[in-house]
Amino acid sequence: MKGRQACAAIWYLYGMGSRRTSASAPDRVRSFGTLIAVCAALAFAAGVAHAIRHHAWPPLEVGDRLPPLTLRALNGDRVQLGTGSAESTVVYNVFATWCGPCNEEMPQITRAAAMLSKRGVAFVGIDQGESADRVERFAAANDLRFPLLMDTGRITTSRLDARVIPETLIVRDGIVRRIIEGPTTTTQVLAAVEAP
Repeated sequence: MKGRQACAAIWYLYGMGSRRTSASAPDRVRSFGTLIAVCAALAFAAGVAHAIRHHAWPPLEVGDRLPPLTLRALNGDRVQLGTGSAESTVVYNVFATWCGPCNEEMPQITRAAAMLSKRGVAFVGIDQGESADRVERFAAANDLRFPLLMDTGRITTSRLDARVIPETLIVRDGIVRRIIEGPTTTTQVLAAVEAP
């Protein structure tokens, strides 16, 4: 039942109840206030459900084109994902500084980035919902030498289907070639990049 229909039904029941009982004026005001609150909640829930149903992104899968996504660099510049040159390979690592597995994985990602940068493979880190200061401290502590982007609104959760972090995506020619969910190793990243 849609929010408007539910409110109409509640309004009708309220009218029927008020005719059958001899409630005092303060009680009727409280009842009316409760009715308005319930209707507002129903209308909001119906709107959210509609937005999810009509605007939810399909899960990202291997073989899909990387969706357009604009994030912020640590210096505040806006960066568009997927704008690399043709035949380029980019490894996106989605992480957060508070995430234990992400911290354990980062030396492996750093090692893979150092090895693959000589072959023209780019690495990009995408932090989930944290401040630039915190990400900069994390980068310094881990000696990260690849660009880091900030997803303060956590839109990668829906756009890249990164519901579990860390997550690593290997993108070649704008197409997602591999998705590694959970912590990975240097060996796994190298193998994923080299795979056809």
